[in-house]
Amino acid sequence: MYDVYFSQAAVSDFEAHAAAFAQRRLECMGLMLGNYYSFRGGCWVLADEYITADTDSSAVSVRFSRSAFQRLAEKYHSSSRGRLVVGWAHSHPGYGCFLSATDVRTQRSFFDHALNFALVAAPSRRAGAGQLKKVFRLRGNSPYEVSFAVVEQ
Repeated sequence: MYDVYFSQAAVSDFEAHAAAFAQRRLECMGLMLGNYYSFRGGCWVLADEYITADTDSSAVSVRFSRSAFQRLAEKYHSSSRGRLVVGWAHSHPGYGCFLSATDVRTQRSFFDHALNFALVAAPSRRAGAGQLKKVFRLRGNSPYEVSFAVVEQ
């Protein structure tokens, strides 16, 4: 059993976004929608949609622009179908997969549910058929990697 499951569609949307921004050497970010589940005493997350809006991006930082929040809210309300924001995703073009001090603050401040996660991609590095990706959660202020799988839906 994995800690986080992603639909192939959500991962494909995120990877396409990361690849497009990486061509310009920019970070990207968005939100993952899905739900929490429990089975036989274990808890896990299924993220099945990636949404994003305008960002202010550089090679080493990214944040949503002021106008992004209204657009994110519109996207969420038009497609959520009872789903929650279960995590966030962002890229590190050329830097590998890790949580920076800023990423840790973002996770702690906005994604503080025990099952929330941060998905980080290194679009210039490959892992199997896709981009190198890692998923993190926090224990206090310390990030730790969690297992994940991509599934067909």
